[in-house]
Amino acid sequence: MNNKLVQKLKYEIIKLREEKRNILKDNKRLKYALNNIKDVLELDDESIDINLKFRPEKPLFTKNEIVLYIHPNQNIQRAKVLNIYTHEPQYYFYDILLENKKEKQTVEEYLMKI
Repeated sequence: MNNKLVQKLKYEIIKLREEKRNILKDNKRLKYALNNIKDVLELDDESIDINLKFRPEKPLFTKNEIVLYIHPNQNIQRAKVLNIYTHEPQYYFYDILLENKKEKQTVEEYLMKI
């Protein structure tokens, strides 16, 4: 890949990760506030829904899709989505096959559409 493109992608990835961290912090603060309100008003769990979702309703990537995997050390390589796991309420987990033929499990934060 072109060095300027790689640098731009790395910069955008860093910005997106920071935005995601801020959103998760805000969600945690909101959930804490709602729990406090629930306690003060003595509401039971059925009368107020405080289960905040951290992930979109549908995965961003599909099985067999070719994506970019951005390693935490900022190395970027192509990968193929092998499986998607939906059991975790905060994240979708993906099994991916990297260009070097290694399989890895990761979350959407480290994947990007091509």
